[in-house]
Amino acid sequence: MSNFKVIGQQEIPLIQSFEKAKLSHLNEVEQMTISWNASWREESLEFYLKTGWCIGMWDESQNFCGYFLAQPLIYMETYTQTLWVEHIGCTTPENFLALVEFAYKYAKEKYLQRILFNKNKDFEKIQMPYKIVRENQNYLEIHTTKMSPL
Repeated sequence: MSNFKVIGQQEIPLIQSFEKAKLSHLNEVEQMTISWNASWREESLEFYLKTGWCIGMWDESQNFCGYFLAQPLIYMETYTQTLWVEHIGCTTPENFLALVEFAYKYAKEKYLQRILFNKNKDFEKIQMPYKIVRENQNYLEIHTTKMSPL
């Protein structure tokens, strides 16, 4: 059973070292180039971690094993409340799925109407447990209520 909690700016070093460890098989130049455009670069983390919607995941031994960066979007495409999940960072498909499920339950608990997940290759590794309402090359849309847009 994993433990989830809201994360803040104090977790920037933790997230960056977690992500950089995943790049350890690359040379220094490749690592630097990837980090310049990554969702976990410092200015991106500073923005998202201030929102209060970012979640970290720890295992039973209190080892950090993943996170997602998110923010609410108000009044977008006739929906009053949408959760935008910019990035999910983890090392296994099981952890990725656990973070997707937590994001869904978290949005539903907070009465948000839908979630938009920034699409990446990790979604191909899991069986999505929720109905995808819309999908394009950029994002996946999942509704968290039975309400449909006006």
